Amino acid sequence: MLILEDFWRGNICPGEAKMRPHEEYALCYKRIGKCEDVLNASLSPEGKKALEEYMDAVVSLHDLAECDRFMEGFRIGAKFMLDIFQPEIQFAHHDS
Repeated sequence: MLILEDFWRGNICPGEAKMRPHEEYALCYKRIGKCEDVLNASLSPEGKKALEEYMDAVVSLHDLAECDRFMEGFRIGAKFMLDIFQPEIQFAHHDS
């Protein structure tokens, strides 16, 4: 099956890509979890609500940034493909 057909049929979903297992991700998630626990233990109900809204906004921002990076990467890849089909540049050879 062609990649365009896979994409059309929904077999390729870049927005749902899973992160590769990596120790750095695990460490970051662990740090985030610890900070969230500390904040939730020390915040008032209003503060907890504000923290939840903040975290939702950060997730939305990251989603937008990932989408932008994906589109830019796709554009760069397309430019590489277009460049492949350009006639070769003939360089003049100079005798030294």
